[in-house]
Amino acid sequence: RDHILIDRTYQKMVEGNQKIATIVTGGFHTAGIERYLKEKDISYLVFAPRITKAIDQKQEAKLYEIAMRNLPTRLETMLTER
Repeated sequence: RDHILIDRTYQKMVEGNQKIATIVTGGFHTAGIERYLKEKDISYLVFAPRITKAIDQKQEAKLYEIAMRNLPTRLETMLTER
């Protein structure tokens, strides 16, 4: 899947005459995409979060469930209230 993702991105860049692109993926794709770009001698940057504290599993599970159910977050609710 990494090759398909990067190939399609490259095709879009060529079609749009673009020299720079951004791809946002999960961390599992990083190694495959990096390998592809190195083979093609294409410059790239990788931005990855640095986790510096323990993750609150209950809170993360709650946020994940909200996202999967496509429910508004507390902040979204506050911003849309009148």
